[in-house]
Amino acid sequence: IVSGSEMVILVGYEVHIGDTVGTMNFCIPLLVLNPILDQISQQDHFSRRMSEEMAVFTRKAITNHLYNIKIPVDAILGEAQLLLADVARLQVGDVVQLDSTPYSPLNVRVGGLDRFLAKPGRRRESSAVQVTGFKESK
Repeated sequence: IVSGSEMVILVGYEVHIGDTVGTMNFCIPLLVLNPILDQISQQDHFSRRMSEEMAVFTRKAITNHLYNIKIPVDAILGEAQLLLADVARLQVGDVVQLDSTPYSPLNVRVGGLDRFLAKPGRRRESSAVQVTGFKESK
């Protein structure tokens, strides 16, 4: 959005969701804030404190909002690398060999990151996975 030489304000947060902890960073170009910086005095900014009731209300509102966010969850049966030419020639009935066996634990990706191990199965008429463990983070 801005050149590498522009000044920015970087705000870092530590986010706790259940037992999972992560970080979230906001990088705001100073050019965006310049129009309102005059309206904010340092003394006002640091002297304002949120009341305990407002803090509890805000925390509950954020928690409720986060619980309703949809995150993609993908169970990966295996992976394969093919040349683009081979992909272009794929036809119905072709078999693509994956890098896993039927007995290998599956990786379950949450938001694009490997988080769980699972085994494949069925639940009623649908394909399903049963989570068997956590993926070790690196």
